[in-house]
Amino acid sequence: MLDQNERNILIGFSLQKSQDKLNASKDFCDVHPSEAVSAAYYSVFHAVQALFLQDGLSVTKKRGHRSVVALFNRDYVYRGIFSDEMKKTLGQLESMRNKSDYEPQTQITVPQAKEYVDKAEKFNAAIRTYILDRQQKESRQATEQT
Repeated sequence: MLDQNERNILIGFSLQKSQDKLNASKDFCDVHPSEAVSAAYYSVFHAVQALFLQDGLSVTKKRGHRSVVALFNRDYVYRGIFSDEMKKTLGQLESMRNKSDYEPQTQITVPQAKEYVDKAEKFNAAIRTYILDRQQKESRQATEQT
């Protein structure tokens, strides 16, 4: 079991990886739109992993990415913490990443890539805000207990 400090360090690593992937997706947009969509997906994937770390949730390796999507929807969207729009964004990004990476007939256009990168950026901002709010509440509670 991780202590709070260890958990915060891992959350920070996940959020940084998310930001790095988002930056890469922006860089790829005009030159490699398929790579931009893939990087945008991994950006939100790492943001969701940080979210799960914050709330002490774990994902089964058996289903991998599908279990991340299912757990996010079950524990955050269906409970009203995040919007249906975020559910849609995560699903679209996962689907487009699979198509662009594994289906040679799928061609992602520059405008499509830019749209998905923009959605990823908004998604990540909402996750980051949620995590920071939760960490501030936990910090205040810890201070009040001492």
